[in-house]
Amino acid sequence: MEPNEQIKISEIPSQLPNLTDFIAKANDDGLATKTTIEEIVKIIQQNTGSLAPSFVVSIPEGQSLGKYKNGDTVPEFATVQEQLKDIGQIAIPQTFTEPLADITSTPNSLDSLELGTSLSIDFRGVFIQNDAGNATGTIYLKDGLELPSNTDIIKLTGDGFDYRASISYDAGTGFKTDALGNIYPNTIQSGTVESGIITFKGYEAIFFGSVSSKPTSSIAVRVLDKRLTNSGNTFILNTGTTETIFCLWLPDSKTLVSVIDLDALNAEITSGYIIEPLVVNDANNTPISGNLYTMQQGVPYDVNHRHQITIS
Repeated sequence: MEPNEQIKISEIPSQLPNLTDFIAKANDDGLATKTTIEEIVKIIQQNTGSLAPSFVVSIPEGQSLGKYKNGDTVPEFATVQEQLKDIGQIAIPQTFTEPLADITSTPNSLDSLELGTSLSIDFRGVFIQNDAGNATGTIYLKDGLELPSNTDIIKLTGDGFDYRASISYDAGTGFKTDALGNIYPNTIQSGTVESGIITFKGYEAIFFGSVSSKPTSSIAVRVLDKRLTNSGNTFILNTGTTETIFCLWLPDSKTLVSVIDLDALNAEITSGYIIEPLVVNDANNTPISGNLYTMQQGVPYDVNHRHQITIS
């Protein structure tokens, strides 16, 4: 036969007495075959009841004949069907999954709170064991330094505090077995695994609203409506129909961009808000420099007006 010559299935019984010889011959000659599953079944049926002798696999390195590689011996089987079933299996090495860790807290670190807010925090490490042994201990780290317990008391800052859990664990035990009965001992060694970081951070406050008299102190400003600087740069001040003074306080980190009266044909009234400096304390009574913007008019609005405020 010439290399790449296509073998007709009808010729196989006369040229090669059994499927084993056919596979060996195909490997030796590098033949390209067009064998359908139905045709292989016919060959198997023709060899039913015949002994399937053992043979040594001879194929290029890196390739495999089912679960056998080059140089392996396919054992003898009572029938070709059994030998073909054995050849058709592939050994899939078993793997072992490393453990993971997580950290949760009460209150939740994702909650937005004002700068200077006092918090008492409880932490809990979560161990996802996977194929490792049991957890043996948990420590909690604040900005990389170990805490004495799973609790901490802080006042929120603009930079924030980073926390993570570090959990130690035993080596994995036991083994896994693949479909061919191969045994793989557990490869997970004892060690530690760290969670991701959760951060507790404070944000500066913004105050705004309608008042009967212009605020002149931190206390007077802090009773107004409040939002935090991470809550977006556009919001609404509702004038109501009673007051004639509308004010906005911003920390020095923020600047007024515009005020649009949505209920006066979208008139821009930014210039009507007069600026003057005013210090306002944060949630920890720490002074924060900022500016008060005030608009005054002679009489209240007949209907509520929405002043759309944009800051940067």
